[in-house]
Amino acid sequence: REGNPLMRVLLLHNGFGALIFYKALMVLVVSAGILLLNRGYPLLARITLAICNVLVLAVVLSNFIQYQI
Repeated sequence: REGNPLMRVLLLHNGFGALIFYKALMVLVVSAGILLLNRGYPLLARITLAICNVLVLAVVLSNFIQYQI
């Protein structure tokens, strides 16, 4: 089961490989954006990275809790 509607449709129509590809692509895009941001605004890049880490933690915990119930 996939909680995210976009991911659910991608998984349903294109399979698990497409889901992995999409998630890896998003990691690369966000990482590249933070690296570019770091060139001109290093403090803002650190803050952005911290926010991304908190969001990822929240998603992982919510998925864990969802499947424990």
